[in-house]
Amino acid sequence: MRGKTLRQLPFVLKHIFFRKHPVEYDFFSGTTSVGDVNSIIRSLLKREPLQDGPYISAYEQKVAEYHGVSHAFSFATGRMAFYVILEALGIGKGDEVIIPAYTCVVVPNAIIYRGAIPVYVDIEPTTFNIDPKKVEEKITPRTKAILAQHTFGLPCDLDEIIKIAQRYGITVIEDCAHAVGAEYRGKKVGSIARVGFYSTDHTKMLSTSTGGMITTNDEALASRIRQIYLRTLFLPKGMIRKILFTFCAENFFCHPRFYFIGKWFIILCHYLKLFHFFYDEGKIVKPTEYPYPARLSNIQAKIGINQMKKLEQNIAHRREVARRYDSVFGLYRQQFNGTNVDRKHVFVRYPFLITDYDSFRNKFSKYMQLGDWLRTITIGRSKDFHEIYYRTGECPIGEAVACHSANFPTHPKINNPELIITFAKDILESGALIPPSSINKSKVI
Repeated sequence: MRGKTLRQLPFVLKHIFFRKHPVEYDFFSGTTSVGDVNSIIRSLLKREPLQDGPYISAYEQKVAEYHGVSHAFSFATGRMAFYVILEALGIGKGDEVIIPAYTCVVVPNAIIYRGAIPVYVDIEPTTFNIDPKKVEEKITPRTKAILAQHTFGLPCDLDEIIKIAQRYGITVIEDCAHAVGAEYRGKKVGSIARVGFYSTDHTKMLSTSTGGMITTNDEALASRIRQIYLRTLFLPKGMIRKILFTFCAENFFCHPRFYFIGKWFIILCHYLKLFHFFYDEGKIVKPTEYPYPARLSNIQAKIGINQMKKLEQNIAHRREVARRYDSVFGLYRQQFNGTNVDRKHVFVRYPFLITDYDSFRNKFSKYMQLGDWLRTITIGRSKDFHEIYYRTGECPIGEAVACHSANFPTHPKINNPELIITFAKDILESGALIPPSSINKSKVI
């Protein structure tokens, strides 16, 4: 009986992995490849250093060259990179940092970890970025910085924000978490304001599973960042191994061809605590179970080098997939008809507004995850906003946009967007698509 079962095993495996199953798209590990996984395995077999090592400086140099800046510093997450910037700027107890009311909760958390106070400014509904016209009214003598977030990969109005900041002698920090490779007036974001940072977690433009980077041309600020950087610890080796395992496993489990079964393995790995992610989104106290901030590991930096080599191809793919979606929705025509040369959108996702997110999520669930990024004013927190210094009703545009936010994936593993385009047509024909311009102060839906 056992022999018969073993003889049948190849046919069972063939049925699971080679039978034509419907593809199922998600948002994770879209930039990873078998080559990246092989690179990790070779490094581990050769016993290359897990923590500090030569790939780190090589990665940082490549990032600096790409952005046209003098300095780049890698960290274990984007939020940690932001925290280090705040520390280097001397931002601490009682200081205020202006941020958009449409972001990830790790942004106000990092500010709170420094003892400072996040101050929220409403957004432009057509760009999902901070509204420069509303920034100045929130500036006080305690304001030390403005966070210029390039939401979903579309650069914000940096010229206007920098002008305001210069008038008051405060620093602009570019949040490029969504926007590596995006351009504003011909310059890469992250190189325009005094300092910038970005994330390389498994949902972003680049993926090192977890990771972050600071970029700057400011020599004095770079010197202070370097002092912090040199005394910053690496994550424990066991945690780094889990991060590398997570990277390798997700490359397979999240592939559109295998996600139908891979998602159950992902749940199992989470349950068995085989994966590692940073789950500090709900915390208003700095984590103590690992170094915070922490530096990026050597092997992750090696992955980063590989990812940087493919970045321009990655961006071109995302823009082409977004163009296909936009042929239905028509929300970003200026990005594709050549009339908007000031801001190059990289479309980490294709965002739009929808009347009934839950019904369409359920309708599409067999074939794709409908994106749920930024479905509150600080995604990752859905209640008790007073704990992060936000008053309900303070930023009505951001709240309305968050209630109706949805997005489609654009990453390189979306090799046939036709299926998602049919879903886009379904949304449009049902009248569920909301024009962003319809959301304003007098009409919040």
